[in-house]
Amino acid sequence: MTYTPNSLSRCMWVMPWCLVLSGCVGVGPLSPKKSSSHPSRVMSGSIQRTDGAEQYRSESPEHAQVALELKALPVHPKLAERVLSNGLTVLALDRGRPESKVLMWLVVRAGSRHETQADRGSARVLQHLAFGGDEALPKDVIDAWFSKRGSRADPDLHGYTSHDETVYQLQVAANDDDALISGLKILRHWAAEMSVSQPLVRAAMKSLGKTQYRQDHPAAQAAAVHKKAVLKGCSYAPKGPVANLPKGSISREQVVRRYYERWYRPDNAALIVVGPVRAKQTIERIEESFGSWRSPNAPLTKIRDDTSLKSAQLRVSRYANKALQSNRISLILSRRAEIVSHRAAYAQTLRRRMSIRMLNLRLQAVSKQRRFGAGQVGAFHRRWVKSIQATVLSASGQVSQLPERIALINRELERISRHGFTPQQIGDAKAWVLARIRSEATRRHTIANRRLAHALVRHATRADAMMSLEQELKLCEEIVPNITAQELRDTVNAWANRSDRLVTLSCRNCDDGLSDRVLARSATWPKDRPLSPWVDGPPDAELLWNLPTPGTIISRNHLAAANLFRWQLSNGAEVVLKTTPGSTTAIRFEAIAPGGWSLGSTEHIASAKASASLANACGLGAWSADQLRKRLKKSDVVVKFRLSHLDHGLRGHAPAKHIATLLEAVHLHFGPLRKDPDAQLIWRKNREAQIQRRGLRWRARLYDQVRAMLYQGHPKGRVPSLRELAEVDSSDALKFLRARFQQANGFRFIVVGDLDPRRFEALLRIYIASLPSGAADQRRDDGLKIHARGKLTLSSTQVKRATRIVYFSQPSAWTSTKANHLKELARALGDWLPSVVEISPKDLKVSASFERWPTGHFKLAIELRCAAADLETTTSSLLRALQLVRQQGISPRHSSKLSVSTSLQSRSISKRSQSIDALRWRRRLARGHLAKTPLSALAPKRLVVASNTDLQAIAKLALTPESFLTVTLLPK
Repeated sequence: MTYTPNSLSRCMWVMPWCLVLSGCVGVGPLSPKKSSSHPSRVMSGSIQRTDGAEQYRSESPEHAQVALELKALPVHPKLAERVLSNGLTVLALDRGRPESKVLMWLVVRAGSRHETQADRGSARVLQHLAFGGDEALPKDVIDAWFSKRGSRADPDLHGYTSHDETVYQLQVAANDDDALISGLKILRHWAAEMSVSQPLVRAAMKSLGKTQYRQDHPAAQAAAVHKKAVLKGCSYAPKGPVANLPKGSISREQVVRRYYERWYRPDNAALIVVGPVRAKQTIERIEESFGSWRSPNAPLTKIRDDTSLKSAQLRVSRYANKALQSNRISLILSRRAEIVSHRAAYAQTLRRRMSIRMLNLRLQAVSKQRRFGAGQVGAFHRRWVKSIQATVLSASGQVSQLPERIALINRELERISRHGFTPQQIGDAKAWVLARIRSEATRRHTIANRRLAHALVRHATRADAMMSLEQELKLCEEIVPNITAQELRDTVNAWANRSDRLVTLSCRNCDDGLSDRVLARSATWPKDRPLSPWVDGPPDAELLWNLPTPGTIISRNHLAAANLFRWQLSNGAEVVLKTTPGSTTAIRFEAIAPGGWSLGSTEHIASAKASASLANACGLGAWSADQLRKRLKKSDVVVKFRLSHLDHGLRGHAPAKHIATLLEAVHLHFGPLRKDPDAQLIWRKNREAQIQRRGLRWRARLYDQVRAMLYQGHPKGRVPSLRELAEVDSSDALKFLRARFQQANGFRFIVVGDLDPRRFEALLRIYIASLPSGAADQRRDDGLKIHARGKLTLSSTQVKRATRIVYFSQPSAWTSTKANHLKELARALGDWLPSVVEISPKDLKVSASFERWPTGHFKLAIELRCAAADLETTTSSLLRALQLVRQQGISPRHSSKLSVSTSLQSRSISKRSQSIDALRWRRRLARGHLAKTPLSALAPKRLVVASNTDLQAIAKLALTPESFLTVTLLPK
């Protein structure tokens, strides 16, 4: 059965702007009435007046029988309505422009919903039978009448059958009275005198079969499948093709005649005339033609409204056909609504139209798709019948993208349900609704008569209002400014929270991986997942289209002394949170794992070193680096790849309120990397310029020369150069980095900031525990060792004073005691040496570090600056002082000063142990992970000052005269 104007096939694929056109003629009953002195106010889906008379109930069917005072809508001033003595309703609308044609439509309030299971298809058969002619009105006469007026007798061109009505449509010239009278005679014959015989019924069924190709269209078949799923269990559900009657039953002729006699009666019909006519004279002519049509003695049968929807359920409907032009997924939200006041229903329609407008714009902006382009996101409302309302939110694209699109729709619905719309969105939506109505009212004379005739059909069958555009504009100007944000939020909540959800999938080839479970999960948004409210301005795009499946937490630990929380996850990752209550600084984040570019092979070491920098320049997945930077910048979030010799990971920061965005970005970094040839070319040019600028700085050239001597030309110890840049292969670099981030096992995720551990735990289950698991990377000894022996002399015009740096480096087994004593020795030398060498403290700098991997070794560097003439004398004094420290340690006078300084520092740290610097804690936790130090050892403790004996012992180990490198930089 074909449903031409009101079919779901048209409803499912029509564009969102059709919502405006469908609502321009109003929704409501007839009699005009001045507005009440009591103002109306909308609360939680129902409009209530201050005098207590409720006008609209949106949920419970039992309220439909409550006797309420209705507040009617205005009626078109040129509409003449009369009910004849036989019960026939006549509607005449005098309208001259833009057409000089008169439309005459016969509306029978009977359609497919009025058919029983045995006589289904009879309504459609009768429509074709009428155009096939009979003995009283032969087909030749009908064909000649239509041919004379430049048309043909096609039942689908001049009529249609829907759920609730069957309509016969004729059109004649305005100045042709003979055609008007003859047209009324034809409609009169079809309404009351049509012959229903067996040959005519067979001919009508044969004619009906010729139009079957329209139902065979893939889009129509998909719409029929989904419509059946939406309306399953109620009288509006599709009943299928013409029924095949079982043997021994009554004939098809008797079935069709019974349907004709039962429903084709004047008290169940209406005649509509639209055009440049005189309403009074036209109604008199209609009364002359149709006055003798009498109703049978039997009362009109009333169809029971058995509409029922399964609330709070999620179902999936599929249709696959290779002939479909595109893949489409839709979320249909259906709910039962009893309308007891048409003015309230009209206000509800305006609120729904505004809400869908705002949601539609938001979805299109977030998905970055054009309205008519591939992957468009559309939303519109269609009220199929009086008691069922449905909202259809649809999107198209590749099959693999459909779950992402439906998840996006549900995310925005949930966002509205939690936070509502912003003031700017509401203001724009109100202005848009009023602008559309004003535009329609301005060009009201250009609106086709056919559109007004369809509005009159709805008026005759469902008592919808028939207002003029001027009246509707005035009504909108009264209602729209008073619509509140809470009313709009309640409108969306009525769809999102109290409706029957159906996910419809129409695609050329449904992927096996697109299971009902995947679709159902995409069509619901977890209540425990946080969502920030909308802000005015361009909307943020979604970082993660697919909602990750949350992982599990294996163990939890809490070190109260240091405010440390530790979680061990099912994928092998470890998460450590250091809370700093009261801190107003940004959250510091780092993810670290052992490995680094030491895992790269010697021949591809240049690509391995450049992998992190190259990936940061190319982007991630569908995000270019510039798009990702702009998206994260809106939330002040920064996340970058980092890669060093012995470890790799991520590093970033964000405000505490945007911790969810930070973790989404972290999850995104463990996904596919983006191969962007243009970005790679730009990266090479920028990297080349950096290397060239680096060669102009004396400190950089000094560092490069020192590094070359320390590592004795090892391939992995080379300094950055244009030659090394030429060896970088972009594919190898991204492949190497992807291998480092293809699993979360072995990573420690460190977060330092003022966060709620319970809320943070819920987020890490979604974004961190859901990361893939696998074999963790392990650092390996690549043979890169330091050889601190020799002398190096450089000169530069940029240096005003001579500089000499003495490097001490020695392999040694690492212990935490040695590492602490080495730092104390460096601090002591920095305080003591200026007085011994007779140099300003600003001109002497001492630094030290103790590396545990790949083999234990320490580095201690002493840098001094003085006049070139005094360089050798100062260096000799320095070496003698260092030899004295090896033999005797630090002098007692300096040791006491050091003890006092250290104890003061210890007391200073203990006072601010609750808000210790986030950067220091992040560094401490990262190094502790690489060194496999337990968290309990990282708790703040009172520093224990090393004794002179301890400092002398570490000095004997570090300050070895036979193993040091002297670097001299002289001014030119």
